[in-house]
Formats: sequence, structure tokens, C-alpha cells
Amino acid sequence: MLEKFRSTRFDPDQFKGQFILTAERRNIPENWSVYEYKSWRLFTLSLHVIDVFDQDKKWLGWCIGHPIVDGILHPKNIILKCPGKFFDIFSVNDFYNRAAGKWILFLVNEEIQKTFLDPYASLSMVFSTVEKTLASTTTLLGDGYKWNEELIKALGLPQNNSWVPAGLTTRINIRRLLPNHTLSLSDWKISRHWPGTNTDLSEDFNTIDSIKTISKSIQSNIGAVCKAYPVTFSLTAGRDSRMLLACARNYLSNATFFTFVSAKDTPDKEISSLIAKRFNLTHTFLPTEKASPDELEQWLKLTGMSVSGSIWKIHKTIKNLDPSRVLLPGMAGEIGRAFYWRPGDSFEKQLSAKNLLKRFDLPLHFQLINAIEDWMSEITFLNTFSLLDLAYVEQRLGCWAAPQHYGNTTSTFELTMFNTRPIIDSLMRLPSNYRRKQQLATDICEFAWPELLEFPFNEFVGVKGFIFSKGRQMKKLAKEIIHRTIHD
Repeated sequence: MLEKFRSTRFDPDQFKGQFILTAERRNIPENWSVYEYKSWRLFTLSLHVIDVFDQDKKWLGWCIGHPIVDGILHPKNIILKCPGKFFDIFSVNDFYNRAAGKWILFLVNEEIQKTFLDPYASLSMVFSTVEKTLASTTTLLGDGYKWNEELIKALGLPQNNSWVPAGLTTRINIRRLLPNHTLSLSDWKISRHWPGTNTDLSEDFNTIDSIKTISKSIQSNIGAVCKAYPVTFSLTAGRDSRMLLACARNYLSNATFFTFVSAKDTPDKEISSLIAKRFNLTHTFLPTEKASPDELEQWLKLTGMSVSGSIWKIHKTIKNLDPSRVLLPGMAGEIGRAFYWRPGDSFEKQLSAKNLLKRFDLPLHFQLINAIEDWMSEITFLNTFSLLDLAYVEQRLGCWAAPQHYGNTTSTFELTMFNTRPIIDSLMRLPSNYRRKQQLATDICEFAWPELLEFPFNEFVGVKGFIFSKGRQMKKLAKEIIHRTIHD
């Protein structure tokens, strides 16, 4: 259990890519960069800090992280375009439509004191409910917060493949800010800013234009990073890595590729090797490595004790990545692939908090049920498919994927190319039947690099592929039966 990994001693200088924003006078790292405005002090380690202004050049606050704004990575400053004399949410919505990458807006001037996260909160943030402090992880808020022992036990942390959803954390009086929510720094209240009742998430049947928009946006984001840094991608037999490869076609001279492998023969190993040879990619296999007890403890500290299971046990493999390169993972592509949808779902199907927790493979503990019910109460205006998509963005990506990013202290930094409001909006509006058929990756490859479709997704080739495919079909059918009879 978690007790054996609970040492409160840690070196803040190992927390690469992390931050603290505080009006308090405690838990201050000595060797980090510091920025001050009145009572607020912002501490960062290996993060860009960019001043934010309105269109009249009035200072509004800071943007931290690795933002791509108007096609430029790490711009010198950021302008929020305010249609009126004063700041309003339209300014932020405009920024969401112009921005990609990993970032947080800290707006802390006299008129506005709020914080906004990137679309899936890939630069994850937690905050204290009893003191004026925000940070990247619970670890950096210090050891003065009791463990939520009951929740930890229910989730089976850290051995089980689980995570802490719905804004909860493993610490009492520490909350996680979910994607699409803002935290007021004046009264410490949370509110949802997207989607709203007027947000159009209806199906867009013009899939040709949607694919072009998504593909060109990903291509632009990759190009923005490649102008400043060499990059590396994961290469598997899956759809997300194939979509990124297709969109990276014009930047291969600046890119390398890797595949995590074990002793077992897998489609990832075979297909990545075939693709790399066919297109002369700079590619390497990285054998998975098990972490030592000390390394397991360190990773839990870096990620704030919020994610566990298999990824925790083999995270050491990441240390074999090239530290001079930016890692561009395929996170968020699953939004276009009906990730949490199940057979029998429809636009009108009624879902409960318990139903969602079962789909997350998380326990039906009362703390989790109550938190998910509170989350669902904000979005009663959504149809079932949009709700499930948002559950993937805000619960899976925001609470599972995002904290893991802090565990990668090897890469220069990492960015997800799907993580923009326009892309996520387009993915959520793809027709339901289109997404059930897993058509997205095929069409993006067809648009950007058709030859990549010579190789199957997630299957071996030849006779072995035929046998493997039949086995997958049987497993899929069995899984659907289980979901129909038990989960729903």
C-alpha cells in the first residue's frame, strides 16, 4: 500500500516543469525562478513564464508552461483581445481558439483574479482549500495535509491501475482543478466556463472539412515546435501514433521515433518496425524496465500521489528517452474514437455516477459517487455522447494523463498536439456512427500520408495477423457482453 512510499522528504529541485503560486509565506523553494505581483509570488522550475496583457497593454498576469499562440511556441508576450473596456470571458475564449500546447493562465491584476487551464489541463494544477496556494502537485503543498486514507484504500493505491477523478486528491483539503473550469483567486470558488448551454456540440456531418481542420492544426502545432526543438514520437501499431506520424510527414528530418517493448511479441513491435523500415524513420526500441522502490517513491512524489498501477511500475523506461528532444505524445486522440462509449448507448440514454465509475473501472465508493454526481449536475444540458466525451477529457485526461506528465523529467518537455479547443470541439462533433467505426485515423492518414494505411492498426500482418484478428474479435464480443450485462 501507499504507506511504504509516503516519505515527506523530497528535493524541490528535482520537480522539473512544476510550479507554485502563493500568497502565503511557507513551502517556498529556494532555487526556483520567482515572479511577484503584490501579495502573489509565482515559483517555477524549467517552465516558461510569459507576461499577459490586454489590447491596451495593461498587464493582466502570467501564462506559464509551453504555449503555442498564433502558431508561435513561447511567444514573447500574450495579448488577450478584450472586445470591451474591461476583461471578460470572451477574451479567454478567443485565447483558447488561438492557443495550443501546455499552459496555465494566472490572471492576478486588480480587475481579474482567475486561473484558466489548457483544454485538458495537461499542465495539471491542485490547490489548497485552507490557504492561498496553488501548485502543480499535492507534494509541493507540503506535508501539513492529512492523507485521505479511506479513498486511498478504496482505490487500492498505488498497486491498482487507478487514479483519483472528479477534482479529488489523496490529501484532505487539497482539490484538483478540472479542465474547462476556472478558479477565482479572490473567493476561491470554482466555476465551469466551457461548454455552456449555448455551446454547439451537435454532430457535424461535413467530415471532410473536419478532417482537414484537425490535420492542418496538428501539422501547424508540430511545425511550431520543430522550429525551435528536435522532437520525438512514440510509434506503435495504434491509431493515435499513426495520426501524429502522418501529420509529422514534413518534419521527419527533425524527428526520432521509439517503441516501448517487452519480451512478448506484439503488434506494436512488428508494425512499428515495418513502418520505420518502409519510410526510413530514425527509430529505436526501448525495452521496458521495472522501477526500484526508491524510483517508485520518487515518481509518486513527482506526480502528487494521484496515479498508480502498471505505468508507475515501468516509468523508469522513460529515462531512456533523448533528453535533448521534446516528447510529442498522442494523448487526446481518443476523443474522436468513442473511448467511453458502449454498445447500446444512445443520445438519450440516462447515465448515473455509478455507471460512469464502472466505465472508468473505479470503485463505487461514496466519495467518488458524490464527486461524480456533482460534476454531472453541471452538464445536464449535454446529450449522452457529449457527456461521455467530456468525461474522457475532464476525468481521464485531466485526472489520469495530466499528472503523469510530471513524471517525465527526462525530455526537454512534452506537449500533446491534439490539445487545442478547436481540435477537441471538432472531435466531439464528429458523427457518432463515424466514431464508432474508428474512421478518424484512417481519414487523417488518407489526407496527410496515405501510404501509412498499407499497415493495419493494432494487428500483426499475414497469417499471424488473421489469427490475431479473430482472437481480438472474440475478446471484443465478450467484453461487450460483460458491459451490457454488468456495467450498464
